[in-house]
Amino acid sequence: MGNERARCCGRLGAHIVAVYDPVVERAGALAVQHAKAVTCRTPEEVLSQNVDALFICTPPDKRGSMYHAVNMGVPFFVEKPLAISASEAAGMLAGLRAKPVLHGVGYMSRWRAGVLHAKRTLSSKRFLGIVGYWAGPKYKVPWWLDSRSSGGPVNDQAIHLFDLYRFIGGEVISVQSAVDGHQLPLTLACSFRFASSALGALFYSCEAQDKQIGIRIVTAEGSLQLSGPELRLTENTIDGTFPENQDEDIFELETKQFLNAVLRNDPSLVASDFEDAYCTQRLVDAALSRATRV
Repeated sequence: MGNERARCCGRLGAHIVAVYDPVVERAGALAVQHAKAVTCRTPEEVLSQNVDALFICTPPDKRGSMYHAVNMGVPFFVEKPLAISASEAAGMLAGLRAKPVLHGVGYMSRWRAGVLHAKRTLSSKRFLGIVGYWAGPKYKVPWWLDSRSSGGPVNDQAIHLFDLYRFIGGEVISVQSAVDGHQLPLTLACSFRFASSALGALFYSCEAQDKQIGIRIVTAEGSLQLSGPELRLTENTIDGTFPENQDEDIFELETKQFLNAVLRNDPSLVASDFEDAYCTQRLVDAALSRATRV
């Protein structure tokens, strides 16, 4: 994701000033691609380079740069999830409440045209429920199946669905779940009750060969279907309308919105902030802590 954010910043006309990675060669390779970038030895050194904003693209257990950014008043963008658990993120939330700093959290699907169109369509309808699934292969990076680093696949990947359920349907007031018998859950099924009294169901697994994603939103007036990794709106039996364009470069769009927020000092331009993402983190924590093993 560090490479991805750097790519987007370059396309948007922003300059990469400094790069840090514990693997020095990896940081150096990225810095070479951006003529004005220097390779730093610590995250703190990055912040000393007169940066306008910081992108934190690390595994969830390595987010100490957020504390340094807040202390120095530097706007920052952090990838999801916030941490390996809500308790690990609570200190940062308290720090931001005490000393607000413009920031964003990388729940990029909140910017997808199909998702936004579905949310607008749903706003004037009687929401009855939502059913979704996400299945795919394991990520081939060493930290991903380490619960101490990622919090596990549910925390690092399925959390996208949890966040979309909140974004589309509102707050969840109760959750029940079941997970497979692995020590680190790879497959999970959940049921939800929303504050609106609507109901939801979610299935996740990282044991499939190919990525399969879909969300069905049901209202009293009809339903909406979001399909595939890009969550395109593929069916609308409510009013038959669709977004004009669903081919966005989602990471570039999200990065652009954050940079605009920094330029204008306008937090409202960010789709997800720490407070909001913390609620998603708590929901995932609840689903995992109360899960029945099958």
